[in-house]
Amino acid sequence: MPIGKDEITAQMLDTTQILLLILIVILGGTLVLVGIQFYFILRELKKGLERLNGILEDAHDAMGNITAGTQHVKESMKEVHTLTSQIREGVSTPVVSGLATFGLVRSFLKSYLSDEEEEEADDD
Repeated sequence: MPIGKDEITAQMLDTTQILLLILIVILGGTLVLVGIQFYFILRELKKGLERLNGILEDAHDAMGNITAGTQHVKESMKEVHTLTSQIREGVSTPVVSGLATFGLVRSFLKSYLSDEEEEEADDD
């Protein structure tokens, strides 16, 4: 029995459709796997960025502490400069010297007390 032209065309369409279906399933599965891997990559990226954010926050806090410390030193140096300027100018009297020394001690105590308050706040 000879095969008709219509039967060959129908058989070719069936073969083509089967191959296309197989190809679609393979590509779909591949895309699903790529999507899963992409999800894992994004999750790891999120964890890494959270760690980096924590490091940057710690660095920011450390810089704030350094800035506060240098501010206290700057205030103390101003007191010392004022005291030495008054001594050089000959304006120094026991009262002026006592007040300048009091200001110097006060600035040191102020920085010491503020450091203790920060430690107590951190402990809470």
